[in-house]
Amino acid sequence: MNNEEFIEYQPILYKLFSSSKEKKRLANAYLLYGDINAPVKEVGMLLCESINCQKEILSCHKCSDCKKFDEHVTTDFYFIDGKDKTIKKEDIQKLENFFKLTSLEKNKTPTYLINHIENITNEAINALLKFLEEPKTGVIAILTTNNLKKVLNTIISRSIKVKVNPLPKEKLVNEITGLEYTYLKSKKILTKNEAIVLSWLYSSKEDVDELLNESDDFFLAYNQVEEFLHELDVSITNASYYLLMINYKVNSLKCYNLMYLILKRVFTEILTSTISEDNPYKEVMCSLGKKDLNIKNATSEINRLLSLSRLNLSSTLNSIKIIKALQGEIS
Repeated sequence: MNNEEFIEYQPILYKLFSSSKEKKRLANAYLLYGDINAPVKEVGMLLCESINCQKEILSCHKCSDCKKFDEHVTTDFYFIDGKDKTIKKEDIQKLENFFKLTSLEKNKTPTYLINHIENITNEAINALLKFLEEPKTGVIAILTTNNLKKVLNTIISRSIKVKVNPLPKEKLVNEITGLEYTYLKSKKILTKNEAIVLSWLYSSKEDVDELLNESDDFFLAYNQVEEFLHELDVSITNASYYLLMINYKVNSLKCYNLMYLILKRVFTEILTSTISEDNPYKEVMCSLGKKDLNIKNATSEINRLLSLSRLNLSSTLNSIKIIKALQGEIS
């Protein structure tokens, strides 16, 4: 994220940060939260870099301190990523040891960023709270989450909580449409419709690249959601059969999570009558909105499944529960 984007799209956070830095009154901990496509990690990284920039309020990207940060050679910054793993007590101990063992430069403020703080264990939380409350450390913590409801109050109460706004989705859509990736071991050009759905879930090209270069999960999820919605438009029986058949073809937990996230967005737009003009599923969504389906219950069930996404749950059982919710048998 560049400075201009930060100032334009995060005005409240920019005002808070710039004022605090100018007055040398930065807080010990900030909790950045936002929707799933809000660039919380990117904003957090910019703040961590900016804290030790001696020339500008935000990172100048030119001075020696900023260059060290960009080149990942600074001894004043530590990063823990809980995006795809649980943050454990050992991770917090490594964080503490990093600042104990490294020789911190004079007049520098040590910072650390914990991405997806909601994915932290209870043991790790206790260790982190002790570190946050240590008065002699002088360390600034930047914590991020795309699910504020899962962050414990003990973390929230010890942090300055600030919302991060999503960037305009058109920016990411234009950036990634037409790029080449691999799908089923063949070259695949990303379509605009696929890019739009990705913009619902991610905030940066970097995250999209990581996802699409790692596996076929997104393309599988995208195609399966599209087919499921069309089958659901025909009948609940067809949709039930299709969902169950998927379980014989797909065994990737990440693929199912992506399916649930896309379906959550689709069902939410149907419920709130906010189907956007560029929504790739617009036509079938308008048709589904007229049918006797309990989409509200299905959305609640999907939210429940997403909250348990790190557990090894049965995909077949999950599919049955979504169908039963659509039939009104689960409330």
